[in-house]
Amino acid sequence: MPPISVMIKPASSKCNMACKYCFYEKLAASRHEPDKGMMSESTLKSVLSSAFDYARSDAAYIVFQGGEPMLAGKEFYRKTLELIPELNKQGARIYLNIQTNGTLIDDEWARIFRSGNILVGLSVDGDELLNGMRVYRNGGETFPCVMNAADILKRNGVEFNAVSVVTREVARNIREAYRFLKTHVSKYIQFIPVLKSTVTDERGVIDLTPRYGEPGGDDSDYALGADDYYAYLTGAFDEYLKDILTGDYTSVRYFDNLVRLSRMLPAELCGMNGGCERQFVIEADGTVYPCDFFCTDAYALGNINKTSFDVLARSECAAKFLEEGSAVREECKSCQYYKLCGGGCKREAADIDKCAATKKFLKENLRHLVRIR
Repeated sequence: MPPISVMIKPASSKCNMACKYCFYEKLAASRHEPDKGMMSESTLKSVLSSAFDYARSDAAYIVFQGGEPMLAGKEFYRKTLELIPELNKQGARIYLNIQTNGTLIDDEWARIFRSGNILVGLSVDGDELLNGMRVYRNGGETFPCVMNAADILKRNGVEFNAVSVVTREVARNIREAYRFLKTHVSKYIQFIPVLKSTVTDERGVIDLTPRYGEPGGDDSDYALGADDYYAYLTGAFDEYLKDILTGDYTSVRYFDNLVRLSRMLPAELCGMNGGCERQFVIEADGTVYPCDFFCTDAYALGNINKTSFDVLARSECAAKFLEEGSAVREECKSCQYYKLCGGGCKREAADIDKCAATKKFLKENLRHLVRIR
């Protein structure tokens, strides 16, 4: 069997924060059952057992996400680390990751992460001003707590990277965001642009495009327009390239993958190899979906407590999702940059602004990408 990629949502859509651009809370609210509770030990065992059966002696990539996955509690992760060697009977290579807002991290959490070799993705968008969209439910700022979390992780020798959501404000100040993150948080950065997004469910079309106020005007969107997306790409890449040329390499996941593709190597980032790739997203009750952005009733593949990943992977719904996500649009067939762009994932493909900005960026910077070694 091939490697398996599993995203576990042990606390469902629960979160102690109310980020103003969050899409998952809105997506979960569209389901018949928005909150799937907390993951039980029984469901956790089902997930891990089936994942290892699927991977056999290959690789199992397991990420914990939410909502806020740390709300599941320390004992949940201690139990996970206890179960892995017990259930991994065929010796699959295990890669563990957690993406967290960091507000709950203390030294004890850090020791759990380090003992399990869990790579932490710490969400922070930039300095205090740029991080202003990331607030507690009472509206309080989270920046001091997140920076304290970064210090705790460093002090305890935990590997972590910075996960930055690129809103319009961040895009327009991307150089400052880049410099702050690499200097004060981590030299491994993943930028996640806020894009327009719609999902078709049995209830109709769900608009996941985040907005400042009431829906209706382009000026109110958090989502990036073509100019904003281009400003993000060019500004961040200029900093990235400058650091490479001066021997101060900082990893930016998207650009690292563009470099791989420019060398005719496959990308490791989902959606960049010409379509959607197989992954499994497991909600707290065991319901399995094909993608984090499509955890809706219409895309539910089944439940891991009843059906294995092997069977779910061959289901009609899974096959349809991959087919939809791998369809090449007409405009992509004649695009000279398609092998670098890949057309984007199913969610990204609907964002025409991204397409136009990416073409312009690649036209200007392909010569630099091929020089990077």
